[in-house]
Amino acid sequence: MSNFKSELKGLNRFQPIPRDLIQDCDLSAQARFVYAYMAAKPEGWEFWQEVMSKEVGMSVATLRKYLYELRDAGWLEICGQKHERGFGATQYILKALCYKNCDTQNLCDTKNATHNFCDTQKIAHIDNIDIQDNTDISIKKKKGKPAPPPLNLPFSSDKFLETWAALCEEKNWKGKTQKALQLTLNKLARYEEAFAIELMEKTIENGWKGVVFGDTDAKYQEWLSARQQKKDNAAPRTCGRPTQAFSLAQDNSRVGDMYKELQRKREEEERRLREEVERYKREHGYLNG
Repeated sequence: MSNFKSELKGLNRFQPIPRDLIQDCDLSAQARFVYAYMAAKPEGWEFWQEVMSKEVGMSVATLRKYLYELRDAGWLEICGQKHERGFGATQYILKALCYKNCDTQNLCDTKNATHNFCDTQKIAHIDNIDIQDNTDISIKKKKGKPAPPPLNLPFSSDKFLETWAALCEEKNWKGKTQKALQLTLNKLARYEEAFAIELMEKTIENGWKGVVFGDTDAKYQEWLSARQQKKDNAAPRTCGRPTQAFSLAQDNSRVGDMYKELQRKREEEERRLREEVERYKREHGYLNG
């Protein structure tokens, strides 16, 4: 079953793109490019993030970031496909109108709202419209809630982003608030990136609701010690049995010291003999004669 639908109607080789999206300065250029790429796909296109990431030249984690940006801005709807046996693959619906930010009073006149002018199924996606029955549509303005600030990620490598995105897709993590996710990221920032990735992978593997626990700091110290021990084992040894070059240098130094000692003893013996000869001559009168 296809998992992609588009509300845009293509014209052969030309694809119309909503002007509001092009002029939406709150969207990144990459997010608008992803929207245009998806809009160019035919109805019934099978959407797979891994395939599309290669086609647009992005990593899966980077592509997923821009998909979520379009979703949060109201240009893309991401939901599960309903089947008889439950939910199936994720469905992506590209929106022709920004259903979160559009002005519903410009879409429907409160005095003359009819099904011919406003389709109730499409209006149901707009937060500011309350459908009371099949014929009466009352438009109520809701107080706009400020968008939550973006998450402050402690690391930016592809490995960390992919692992974090996979963690947020877990059953126990989908319902977490923005504040709870940021607190988790702040805790992960206390450790090195490799250890933080290991914590997230263990959480995914075991289905935990958290990544940092009471004994995490102690395990981090063990992890640091094990890594240092591994580095020490890999480093060349400088102690123990000396190398051949070091042994030869040591022998040469020892020979030099022995030669100096012999030289000193010989000079001392010659001086002692000269003194005895001089004393003998003085005692026997050789010096006077």
